Amino acid sequence: MGACFRTVLTITAAIIFLCSQAHAGQVKNSSQFKLKNETDSLMTNMYSPEIKLLNISNDELFRTAMNGTAEDQFQAGMLFGQGQEVERDFTKCIRLLEKSAKSGNVNASFLLGTIYIKGGSIFEEVKTEIEYGGILIPAEFPYDTSMAFHYFLISGNRGDTLSRDVCCVIKKQILDAGENREGAKRMFQSLEAFAKTGNALAQRFMAELYSEGKMVKQDDQIAFDLFKASAEHGDGWSQYNTARKYISGHGVNRDTKEGFEWMKKAAENNLSVAQFDLAVLYYLGTGTAVDKHLGYVWLVVAKENGHKEAEALVKEADKEGLTKEEKKAALDMAAKLLKQLSAPRDTDKLLAALKSN
Repeated sequence: MGACFRTVLTITAAIIFLCSQAHAGQVKNSSQFKLKNETDSLMTNMYSPEIKLLNISNDELFRTAMNGTAEDQFQAGMLFGQGQEVERDFTKCIRLLEKSAKSGNVNASFLLGTIYIKGGSIFEEVKTEIEYGGILIPAEFPYDTSMAFHYFLISGNRGDTLSRDVCCVIKKQILDAGENREGAKRMFQSLEAFAKTGNALAQRFMAELYSEGKMVKQDDQIAFDLFKASAEHGDGWSQYNTARKYISGHGVNRDTKEGFEWMKKAAENNLSVAQFDLAVLYYLGTGTAVDKHLGYVWLVVAKENGHKEAEALVKEADKEGLTKEEKKAALDMAAKLLKQLSAPRDTDKLLAALKSN
């Protein structure tokens, strides 16, 4: 291994081992960040024929849906919200969506979160009537980022990437506005309650608060326990933070083998930063045997997922004398991994069903 390449790896490894701050997902923090940019369309193809063919009154449909499945409630809520097949009724729409979300419907949770921020305007309060997805949101309906956070926390915990990203933005926005403000207190109450029920996203956010000492006294051990609980529920960023804490020994006894295993899980959750760090661990033999082949494979995967440092190290690794056959085998393996890791997010099904205005 060339001196230059080893130096870069050693510096990178030192950063991994010594950094004590939990790493949270980074989200574009811009006043232009709006959900509406991605979902400014009409939902018209989501309804079952059974609901459309029911020749009953608004009240009968409402009662029938309320006693039905979570999907029935979501579909009927959309009908009332858009005025499709029935008379538009925003109150019935919200009640149906709330019951559907409580029963675990991801689309209902996502939609309610968006309705509470009036169609996706996260950084500026909307006080006027607005139409979103064909639903007319009245001016008097509260613009409430804390309630939006509550519902995005539900859909985010069920694997929806967009909801998770929006939660990160809202959390930062609320904390930046002041930890002692009512919005922050309500957000903390939601996080605490959801974390106790095993909501992995809430556990991760609580872990970040303990790690950073925001709204609570800083405590590495509690942060680690929460990160690990969230990681065990499959949260990728928590798996990454659990790995880092095992490797650095913050909040837990240092255990590089455990750190390596959690880093691998995070990499397999398609986090480019974890893929890059896993490559470094393979090259250095930290928590595992030295394996330059797998190190190169994960560097390529991280590079293809947009990790800038990985791009530079791939160029350095190419100078290290991999044979043509070794490089081809590594690239083939990286291609297979990338294909396996590129699963669509949950709301893709919802967004695919939207019809453009």
